[in-house]
Amino acid sequence: MLRIIDFGISKRTFRNGMRRDMLTVIGTPFYEAPEVFLGGGYDERIDIWALGITIFKLITGRTPFESEYHHTTINKIKAGIVSFHDSIWDSYSHHSKLFVMELLKGKEERMTLDEALNHFWLRETAKIERSRSTMLKRHEDFHD
Repeated sequence: MLRIIDFGISKRTFRNGMRRDMLTVIGTPFYEAPEVFLGGGYDERIDIWALGITIFKLITGRTPFESEYHHTTINKIKAGIVSFHDSIWDSYSHHSKLFVMELLKGKEERMTLDEALNHFWLRETAKIERSRSTMLKRHEDFHD
């Protein structure tokens, strides 16, 4: 089970019916979207970026822009070039890589939450998990 925690630094992007960009640079740099470091404000799309980083880390055990030095990590994030050359990705489908790439695109090109939830890879993975759950339930029922 995956639990998402630590919403102590969360903010509302709408106040009094008006959208407002956030400006504060706060949080773990490895998960920050490029627009946080580029200035000019950011919005809820940074959460989609963080989701991409989280999925990448769940698969590989590291974040895609990790570096020994803080400033190098930030420069890599700003450049936004994601590599799937790690051999662990060999066992993952093209669609899984595409999903992560879409989550880690620039602010304007980044997929929305609705697009992410309807992405082929996520839908197909959910179908497989539902099938596994059904098969396990039938197996348990058979042996009871």
